[in-house]
Amino acid sequence: MHRVLKVGGQANILEFFPGGMTSKGISWYTFRLAPWLGNLISRSRAYTYLGNTSEEFYSREEFDKLLRDVGFRDITWERMTFGIAYIIRARKE
Repeated sequence: MHRVLKVGGQANILEFFPGGMTSKGISWYTFRLAPWLGNLISRSRAYTYLGNTSEEFYSREEFDKLLRDVGFRDITWERMTFGIAYIIRARKE
């Protein structure tokens, strides 16, 4: 993303992070309800990956460092859905 932006360009990213105010509720939804509903509706096991991949998400600190390491500056974080999702805005210098 950094490579294709013009200097001064802004990246807008919607990202999900572990934790937040409702981490127990989200864990229940992610590991139990969403896979069960998805598998029921699709009649396949396609939705079982959801819980496994969410455990591999970056933390906020790791993601911020990643953005800075590739050259983004003026990074702002807008908290959404009780701290589970964020809109991150970062500018290329």
